[in-house]
Amino acid sequence: MNETEVKFSESIEHIKIKEYLYANLPLFNSIKNIEQEYRIGDQTIDLFVELEDSKKIAIEIQHSKIYKKDLLNRTKKYNQKDIFVLWILNGNGPYYYRIPKNEQGVITSSSERELHNLYQGRIYYINMAKDRLVAPIYAIHFASYYEKRISKFGSIYYRKSSIKRSIVWNPIYSLHLHTFRSKGFQLARFNDQNLRLRCQNDLIRLLNAFVSYQCKTSSSPKIPGLPLSFIIKKLSKIYGTFLLFDILRHLKFLKTQDIKYFLNEELQFQKYLLT
Repeated sequence: MNETEVKFSESIEHIKIKEYLYANLPLFNSIKNIEQEYRIGDQTIDLFVELEDSKKIAIEIQHSKIYKKDLLNRTKKYNQKDIFVLWILNGNGPYYYRIPKNEQGVITSSSERELHNLYQGRIYYINMAKDRLVAPIYAIHFASYYEKRISKFGSIYYRKSSIKRSIVWNPIYSLHLHTFRSKGFQLARFNDQNLRLRCQNDLIRLLNAFVSYQCKTSSSPKIPGLPLSFIIKKLSKIYGTFLLFDILRHLKFLKTQDIKYFLNEELQFQKYLLT
């Protein structure tokens, strides 16, 4: 298909993403039927998939901006026809610019934050240019982001941003589709583990290993606790600094004001856990 044949409302990138999924999804799933531009009522599904177990999935590819309200309305309409929905954003698009890399202080849209909430801590992206696939499908997890502030009295404090997030990315190795329910919606996702849960499990294993070490060396002089600097050095390259902080705060090891230890390398050596 050449560019002159493309519908005015559809970009080359959008078409290429559909073709990519159309070719690759059958390699990972038992599919009864797969169609592009599938009409259902007044809606056109980008890619319609019916699995061998008769579950129906609408895959919606978003290259341009979509408002939260429209995203939810379209999802609801498909659900009313017993169709599960999977949203995939083009991270190389004009509106959603994302890369498979951990980042901090990234401004996020309301539609991205809503998808992250619906898909239980993940958003799916693919980076497609007009002439090539830049990055295959990957997932992104949003963690909190804290901004440095100076009070009118000159003291430094940190405030959690309402629109900026820390980004932790995760490659998707399998395009096997799973259906699930979340927030009252019927949705579909790929075969990837929730990054927050994986990080929490790794963190708990690290803490348990330290406790076990302390018990085995009860006759030797004990160190005052597990240094926060060690935890950050061990896990931050994989999960980012702020996701670690979110989880440690959730587990009641840290308080909100302890964010200062994560943002100041000199202070990291002064904070211990499991003291």
